[in-house]
Order: sequence, then C-alpha cells, then structure tokens
Amino acid sequence: MILRSEKRIWKYIWILLIIMFMVTVSGIYFKENFERLDPEYYTKHFQMGSYYLKEGVFDLASREFEKAVKARTESVDVHYRLAIAYLRQGKLEEASQSFEKALEISPGHPDIRYFLGNTYQRMGKPELALREYRRLIEKGSDSYEVFNNMGMVYMKLGDRENALQAFEKAQERLARLKK
Repeated sequence: MILRSEKRIWKYIWILLIIMFMVTVSGIYFKENFERLDPEYYTKHFQMGSYYLKEGVFDLASREFEKAVKARTESVDVHYRLAIAYLRQGKLEEASQSFEKALEISPGHPDIRYFLGNTYQRMGKPELALREYRRLIEKGSDSYEVFNNMGMVYMKLGDRENALQAFEKAQERLARLKK
C-alpha cells in the first residue's frame, strides 16, 4: 500500500519531469529561432549551400539552402539554388516548387523559367514545359536550347510539324552562334 506521502512524491516527480521536458523543448525551439535572428545566419547557410552545390554535394547543398530559405523567404537566389540542388538530386517535385516560388518573386527571370520548363519536361508534364518555353520566347528569348527543347516536347506529344519548326529555329540560332 502506497502512503499518501509516497503518492505526493511521485506526483512531484512527474511534475518535475514534465517541466524538464518542456524546458528542453522550448530551449531547442528558442535556439533554432534565435539563430535565424542573427544577420549572418542567412549568409552562412547560403554560402555553404553554394559551396556544396559547386562541389556537387547536392544533398548538403539543399539542406543549407533550406535553412537559408527559412531566414529569407523572399530571396530569389536561394529559391533558385535550392531548386537546382533538388533538380540535381532528382527531386523534381521539390525542384518545380522552388522554381515556381522563385518565379513568384521574380517573374521575368529567364533562367528560372528555362529550368522550370526542363523540370516539367523531366516530370512528364509536356504542356507545362511548353508553357514555360513559350513564355521565354514571348519575352524575347533567342536561345537555341529553348527551341530545341520545344522540339523535343512536341515530338513527345506526337506533333511532328511543330517539332520540325522548333528544331529548324534551333538550328538557325545555333548557326548564328557559330559565326
């Protein structure tokens, strides 16, 4: 039979354990959020992510860029580089989402739109890929890569006529580059 004093002791032990758990959890939360207030938090993680991206260590690059995104959600550069890191890992859904976020911030950025089109193409979403390539052309892109990729998408869709036109335009642009 447990005495009243023993019950009270166990009650205090449980309360103490709960308080210790809450302090530990809140300390971890505070540490993570306090770090983000540091003005160098973004820069540190952005630079590390850029280094890993350059070195081809894409999983570490994406982790660093994810931390940088938490510090600066409206940075085009970090969303773009995070998308590239995801793309290199084959994480196409995550890459497309990061490219889309970057385009929300900077809708006129041609590289982002180009890579988003390529990502859609790899995801098996040819209509979305064509939409991005067309937007690039509407904005004045004269890149043979865009026309070549359009040709490949049209071929995948079975539209031989548009594919041939796109490939011809790609060849014209490539010939101009060689001059």
